[in-house]
Amino acid sequence: GNDQLLQQLALLEAQMGNYQQALAILNSHTFGPTHLSYSLLHLYRGIQLMLALQAARGSEFSKAMDNIAAAQNPPSNLGVDSFAKITSSRLLMYKALLLQAEGNHSAGMVAWQAAADTADSDIQGDGLFRAIGLYKTGRTQKADEWLKEFTEVNEQRKTDNSITLRLHAYEMAGIYAAMQGNRHQAEQNFRTALEIDQSYLYARQALSWLDAGMLDGLKK
Repeated sequence: GNDQLLQQLALLEAQMGNYQQALAILNSHTFGPTHLSYSLLHLYRGIQLMLALQAARGSEFSKAMDNIAAAQNPPSNLGVDSFAKITSSRLLMYKALLLQAEGNHSAGMVAWQAAADTADSDIQGDGLFRAIGLYKTGRTQKADEWLKEFTEVNEQRKTDNSITLRLHAYEMAGIYAAMQGNRHQAEQNFRTALEIDQSYLYARQALSWLDAGMLDGLKK
């Protein structure tokens, strides 16, 4: 129905870099609560993270923070359930990076701490963002234990039969490479994800943040 069509339209606009237009499409429609709420939530968050980067590039950091806040609190018209409001370590990591780029290191540390304190420990989910938070707040042993398991499992996930798992694995490998200070490898992983599926907005968004030098703040 209309839900599916409008989500696809918003996704196409986002792929073309028209993030304001993509957001306008999502904001103009009330989606059914049973619609693909998680893919819709990730689309909404990916768009807001791209808009946050655009704002940061223009040194409009308060505007960028508004985008992060919006990503954490999706509007009710998207039809996403209360799970969408659970604190996201992914969003906290990008918030911390923005605060660092602005030179606000104490607030950045609060965001890293919040990322470390989330319940995200799943390798197949957002556990890497929490592990980076642990690293940034000095809990290196706990982070290293998790990262050791992650590196083994994530390599296997790159060849999984499920496209969804492969996409996520390459995105996470890119983030991990950025954390290691290996920009070239990070770029390769994000680009591979986009070769598998050019509509995978998180990889496109992460690549844009990498190109802007905004992932340099992940370095150990």
